Amino acid sequence: MVKEYMGPLGKYYEPLNYTIDAERYNYFVKYDSLSYEIKTVVAKYSSSDSLSWQLPSSTTNGYYQITPKTGTAGFYIYVGGGTTEPVIILYRELKNTPPTMPGSFTQPSGNLETGDSKVFSVGPASDAESNLSKYIWEASINGGAYSKVGETTANSLLYTIPSATSLKMRVKAVDSAGLESAYRESSLYNVQPPQYYYDKYTIDAKRTYQDNAPWTYSYDTETSVEGLRKNYTLDTATNKYLLGELWGPGVSITDKALIYNAAFDGSFLARYELPAFSGTGNTSHRYQLVKVYIKYADKNTYTTQDVRGSLVLTGVIGSATAYPADGRHTDGFWYVRKSRVNQSIAPPTPFTSPTQGKKFKPNEEATITFGASNAANLSLYEVDYRYNTTGYHITIHFLVVSQLLQTRHLKR
Repeated sequence: MVKEYMGPLGKYYEPLNYTIDAERYNYFVKYDSLSYEIKTVVAKYSSSDSLSWQLPSSTTNGYYQITPKTGTAGFYIYVGGGTTEPVIILYRELKNTPPTMPGSFTQPSGNLETGDSKVFSVGPASDAESNLSKYIWEASINGGAYSKVGETTANSLLYTIPSATSLKMRVKAVDSAGLESAYRESSLYNVQPPQYYYDKYTIDAKRTYQDNAPWTYSYDTETSVEGLRKNYTLDTATNKYLLGELWGPGVSITDKALIYNAAFDGSFLARYELPAFSGTGNTSHRYQLVKVYIKYADKNTYTTQDVRGSLVLTGVIGSATAYPADGRHTDGFWYVRKSRVNQSIAPPTPFTSPTQGKKFKPNEEATITFGASNAANLSLYEVDYRYNTTGYHITIHFLVVSQLLQTRHLKR
């Protein structure tokens, strides 16, 4: 602190009056030089005052603190044992006081989530001497002892929320001389794992068919090969047989050629075995005694797998372990994890029109209807759509209106 010059003290009990404010200031005396010899210097309010201060010998060239009373008082100086008269100067310095307690916590609010970086803020502390230096922050986790978590020059702290169930924060202000304010303590924060939005769906059973139906001899026939097929496949989702490439006319073949035909609806498949012959034949030739074997799709076996069905509900909230990220839950529904709750707003509720699975005609107008989000201060909705299952999504915008349902017309 800076010492302020007040003036010289009186000599030989000569009074010199100063206004003393002992509550706000500390007082000091100091020799103006060491060019004298002196053994004793005593400062009193009066020659008979019992309250006095023995100043150090003239070999000490420094400040000596005294403790005068508040008011207007004359200082009397008695000098003894020396041959010269010292000049003693009175100084004062403003007393240092601790900062005020910081103001109330202004943020964060609500529940905290593990791993998030949150700004903790309080109202600023003040300091009469304008020498506020820093804030010291301490945290109590799950009701435990407070421990230091940071120092800042500003009245806020960026803090990463630990894995816990509860958290309390406190902060004090400190000035440059080390004086400290009282602690400001926060309310108790509840800490939880990060929360996510989930979409909830029904569960469909997806069948995957295997091409393992048995071939069964059916009859002999006479046929040419040019209208039949070289290969086939099974649609494992629909359990329908699909024919491959045509043999075509005038193609050389052997008696081991693979020859197929199928029912129009793909429900069964025919395999033709040519009679044995040497050399090569021709697809345009008509063969007799051709054996026909049949297998039926309904004899194929299948495996069943749960897959996501129709949307039931949006905006379900839970931790990362409350529901699967994209899969079946024990409650019999399928869930898909979406965005963090504290990093997004509540989504709209499911589409109500058009109905799922609706088939549109070319240039038919579609009304898109969905339930409103319950988030505050909405300005618009964005709806994405695409054609086919692999195309790019295209965004259209809905202005927020007062009705619960939002509609939009598409014409393609």
